[in-house]
Amino acid sequence: MRKRTLAVTAALMLISACSAGDTDDGSRLAQESKPDGAAGPETGPEIEGPNLQAVLDFANPSRCEWGAPAETIFGQKAVFDDNDQLQPGTIKIPGVADPVTATLSRPDEEYPDYVEADLDFKGEWLGLQVVGLTDAFFEESGGMFGRGIRFDAPIAEVSSALIEAGFEVNADGSERAFAPDRPDQPVDPDELMGEDFVSTSITVQGSETVFLCNYVFAGI
Repeated sequence: MRKRTLAVTAALMLISACSAGDTDDGSRLAQESKPDGAAGPETGPEIEGPNLQAVLDFANPSRCEWGAPAETIFGQKAVFDDNDQLQPGTIKIPGVADPVTATLSRPDEEYPDYVEADLDFKGEWLGLQVVGLTDAFFEESGGMFGRGIRFDAPIAEVSSALIEAGFEVNADGSERAFAPDRPDQPVDPDELMGEDFVSTSITVQGSETVFLCNYVFAGI
């Protein structure tokens, strides 16, 4: 940028010192003084996939109330077969060309009833690269709140976009819990057991950044 400024300044000095007939020469000298292959404005990587605004249209972002399209997707992530065995569900996500089959895992040997479900697909939401959704639950009883969105973006970028969109998250991504009617007063989630509360967090998991956003109902 400094080279460009000096080149333009030199060109202006030449123009003011020379006659009108020398103007073209001054312009030529200024042009030749610019470095070859000067870099233009930097742009980030292109986001892959469709716009997911309709899919991830939260009914109330500040309370982590997911919209109807996302509720439908989460409701189809797993199904029971004729033998009452849990199987991954296959879901048609609006805007995504191919149906998406969930990946189910049981990461905790101590609690084999605990299941995590991931849906892998790409798209854009809030200007961020989405790489899928995630959820967690207990096979027999439900009672687990682990819904979230997976991104290919750093925590700071994700938190900034979420805060601007009206979500109650901490800028550093750390867990935040609060009563639904008191979002400006974060508390220890253990202090809210037995009553409704909202929980958010943004964490790095492997190569992804995961935003968890859940409304936890009293007594569950």
